[in-house]
Amino acid sequence: MSVMSFMPALSVVPAMSVMPVKYVKPVKMALYAASGSVSRQAEAEICELARKMKVELRIRTYARYADFKRDIHIYDIAAVHESIFFAVLQELNELISTQTYPADYQPNRVANTVVCMFKTPLSLKDFAVMMDKMPKQGALLDIPIPKGCKTESVSNILYFEIIDRKVQVRTRYETCITRLSMSEVKDLTKGLPFASPYVSFHVNLEWVQRTLDRDIVLKTSELVPMSQKKAALFKQALSEYNKNAILSVAEPAEKQRAV
Repeated sequence: MSVMSFMPALSVVPAMSVMPVKYVKPVKMALYAASGSVSRQAEAEICELARKMKVELRIRTYARYADFKRDIHIYDIAAVHESIFFAVLQELNELISTQTYPADYQPNRVANTVVCMFKTPLSLKDFAVMMDKMPKQGALLDIPIPKGCKTESVSNILYFEIIDRKVQVRTRYETCITRLSMSEVKDLTKGLPFASPYVSFHVNLEWVQRTLDRDIVLKTSELVPMSQKKAALFKQALSEYNKNAILSVAEPAEKQRAV
């Protein structure tokens, strides 16, 4: 396992803003190729590229696919060699989409995994594309609260909810009252993977496990109501998010095949 250099400290920004800092925590990557020599070559190249991009990276290569598949949920990125990527993509996608997390799990215990393809030799552009598959990992929101401002990673936010005419933000660790209206929440999260299944909820699509007839199930097993009026648009947003998060990594390779 290799550990690369740390990113510089984050700067302070005004309230109700988004900080698009991508790598605010160590990026955990699992690497698998059918050939051990290919895996070792890719690991060396990725570590060097991470150093150049100043990404703090923890990488582990797997010799057995069964072990790689078993551990996939603890990584931010699961990178599979192009020779077998398309053969295992659907299986890995299903593994990720059916994973559930306990509501009280600890920080950094489980990652929201992105499946990526890699080839050797690996260029700086290839590595940058891998990193860009997880743009929410470092995006931070400055959320006004009664006694100041709360800075929170987007990937830690489950949803915003109106309770007793006040908007609360529910994160992986706590629930806080904010000074925002729901319209301000929607402005604040514009361009981020949020959608409203119900008039009093604005949900991070990253945390949606599946949809039911009148509810959505989060990866924490919580239920959030879904109104008939908003169901179609919410399901469409969720479908587009899932497609972009997992399946879109196949597009560059498909274009290359067509050439």
